[in-house]
Amino acid sequence: MVTSAKPRLTADSGCASTTGEPEDPLGRVALAAATGSRAASSANAVGSVGKRSAARRRLEPAGKQGTVELPPRPNALNSVRVTGTRDDGPTADAQLTANCGDGLREIGDLDASGTLTAVFPHATCDLRVTDGPYVSLRRDVAIAGDMAVEFSSFQRNTPAAECDFERGSAVQSRAAFEDQYATNHNSRNTFGQCVFQKARR
Repeated sequence: MVTSAKPRLTADSGCASTTGEPEDPLGRVALAAATGSRAASSANAVGSVGKRSAARRRLEPAGKQGTVELPPRPNALNSVRVTGTRDDGPTADAQLTANCGDGLREIGDLDASGTLTAVFPHATCDLRVTDGPYVSLRRDVAIAGDMAVEFSSFQRNTPAAECDFERGSAVQSRAAFEDQYATNHNSRNTFGQCVFQKARR
């Protein structure tokens, strides 16, 4: 008497198998899935390590393995050391003011040695030291790292000098100056209005 094995499903195809050997298709599928998952995880781990190693190799300068030197960030802060001298002496208690295009900012007072260290972002600023009735001005100081700025040329402060500094060099500063002091449509009288107001103080 001839008997035929019942059709069974295999993991290799969705068709029926006519082999008489007992099969465990679900077990094989689970084993294949687990084996494939472990292999994929190992490949991903190796790939991740390879990517990190390649990134480190790109950052490490030649001859300085383990040392990473990154360029300064655009928004990094810089230490600016300001010194002031007038009549061969330090300008003790003089005031430092900055105009970096966003209006006047009182930074602080110089110490007894005529020195003040302040922190600035990357910017181009007009700086002024006021020592009593005298003033010294530095235009368009490009701040892009730690630096020192010296003030030694002082002159009598006047309303016109104050307005000149307040107007500044930056486009934003000049626009703000016109908005504050303009009294007609063409803004031609802004500087005169500023001088007039400061002279009345």
